[in-house]
Amino acid sequence: MCGIAGYLTFQKEADVLTTIHTMSETLGHRGPDGEGFWSGRDVGLAHRRLAIIDLSDSAKQPMHSIDGQVHLVFNGEIYNFRDLTTKVAEAGFQLKSHSDTEVLLCLYHKFGPSAFSMLRGMFAFAIWDERVNSLVLVRDRLGIKPLYYMHNKNGFAFASEIKAIASVWSQLTFNRTSFWKFLRTGTYQDVDTVFNEVSRLQPGSYMTVTKGRVTTTCFWELGSHFLAPPFHFETEGSAINALDEELQESLQYHLVADVPVGGFLSGGLDSSVVMSEMRRVEPSIEISTYAIVFPGQSNQYDESVHAGAVGNLISANHHAIPFHARFLEDLDSLAWYCDEPFGIIASYALYTLAKEASKQVKVVLTGDGGDELLAGYQGYTKPPVSWNGVTKAILRGASSFIHGLSFSGISDASTIAWIKLMRKAGSEGLMYTEQTAYTSALNFAMVNPDYLLEAWKSWATNQGAVSYDALGGSTTLQRMLYSSMKARLVDEMLTKTDRMTMAHSLEARVPLLDHQLVEFCLRLPDELKLRRVDTRYEGKYLLKKVAEKLLPRELIYRQKHSFDVPFSEWLLEPGMEERLYSLLEGVLVHNGVLIKEKVEKLIVEHKMGVHDHGPFLTNVLIFEAWYEAYCKRIPGFKLVF
Repeated sequence: MCGIAGYLTFQKEADVLTTIHTMSETLGHRGPDGEGFWSGRDVGLAHRRLAIIDLSDSAKQPMHSIDGQVHLVFNGEIYNFRDLTTKVAEAGFQLKSHSDTEVLLCLYHKFGPSAFSMLRGMFAFAIWDERVNSLVLVRDRLGIKPLYYMHNKNGFAFASEIKAIASVWSQLTFNRTSFWKFLRTGTYQDVDTVFNEVSRLQPGSYMTVTKGRVTTTCFWELGSHFLAPPFHFETEGSAINALDEELQESLQYHLVADVPVGGFLSGGLDSSVVMSEMRRVEPSIEISTYAIVFPGQSNQYDESVHAGAVGNLISANHHAIPFHARFLEDLDSLAWYCDEPFGIIASYALYTLAKEASKQVKVVLTGDGGDELLAGYQGYTKPPVSWNGVTKAILRGASSFIHGLSFSGISDASTIAWIKLMRKAGSEGLMYTEQTAYTSALNFAMVNPDYLLEAWKSWATNQGAVSYDALGGSTTLQRMLYSSMKARLVDEMLTKTDRMTMAHSLEARVPLLDHQLVEFCLRLPDELKLRRVDTRYEGKYLLKKVAEKLLPRELIYRQKHSFDVPFSEWLLEPGMEERLYSLLEGVLVHNGVLIKEKVEKLIVEHKMGVHDHGPFLTNVLIFEAWYEAYCKRIPGFKLVF
């Protein structure tokens, strides 16, 4: 696990080495164990190292091929690298290290891009191939590791985090279109970022830059595995055993490391299964587990009793980390490490948890991905609203008529009425994401009327809705899961885990998202994921049956809790009032994106208990904090609206 950055210039006089040194400085938290640089003609690569596999200097990066023609910087882990050494040997290479990086380098040198499909792991890496004068960027299948890039007439830059790019191109422009989606979900989606000039490489793809020409190729596509023929099992028992075998194999690979591996143990099903399988795979190793505790909070937030019970069951050294709300004290650091505006406030609890865990271990396993993969959220039991043909035609006609109107000068009541109408129209995917969004579309009433139509049209193309509608020939549950994995999993869950753990130089691994396990789970019939039991639906049905081999039933079948913090309540505390009212003088109001009087109205309504505007106000608060953090820490930074 590391941080990577690089620059390919199209201008001969550019100082490449200075550029990559500046970019690397912003990534020190991702790799405190060392740094390395390499520059050739018009190109430079930078690496920050967090040593996990082969701790010796022979595994340092950038790493170069034996003929000096191929240069690599790599972030992540190739869990099957020892299996792949046979291919490397057969290709005539003699390894000088025990690192997965060198195996990857040799595989690419011999097989080119076809090597990417051989890899089992989480990764984002860049290769400068002098043989063809090409820069190649690669991102893992599920998007576990991040990779951003910027391409303009002067050159091409890439990095593990956006701030590294912003550090050398400090004047960037505000991506207003993606901002509207951020207001609803608290995240930036798909290829979009907070800046118009910066994009993210999509999961399961690689990008090639040759003489300024950029091409992107997909080497693994999630949707094709959703549409593969489902498995047929002779008995339920055979299905249970098959999933159990896949889980154990994934855990065996995810424990490959030259440092101790611990785990986050929330007390929920997914992390409990992961840690229990870890104990079964490695019965004699010492396991350290970590859980966040909310002193004085209700069981809605605090699952420490359940986490402790699982820790005892697997004989772990279990650590309960008390969470004390110091949000305002840590807001600058939190916003900086999130890298772009990120309104998922549960990240703050994870930030605290990772900070304490990093004092004892360098690697943790997590339970991320189980809900999206196997239908764990309660929302999967409620199909999207499905209007009949006549009603939908009327709603779409009304929506089209409204789209032709101007929103300037209209009353609040009219704005709200029109938004209510439009949110009922459109595709099933849009109706589904209306149900799952963190904030209400009615909060768009605080947007400058000049931008209101733009905001609505932007939301209508949100990644969750587009993905839902794109998966034709599938069941409703499959479309829901595909939508969640393409949007919420990548842009929220995995982003949160990567940023908050790497803020403290801690590597997080996600065994439930091993791509072979994912491919297996996507071919499970719907009824093995979501099963009607008596009068209710049981999500993650097959996983719970596997868990019966490992855990007491009362831990498996208790009510599900999400990993969250009581932030709406915090916004009502006296210390937060000044910060909330500072939004009225913030950059979004100042630049006319939001209307001052309407923001103030939301604050008052939230304080008076008229409506819970906590999620929406949080998104605005986080954006302002992110902007302040960038202005403070990046010399010359300016966001052009």
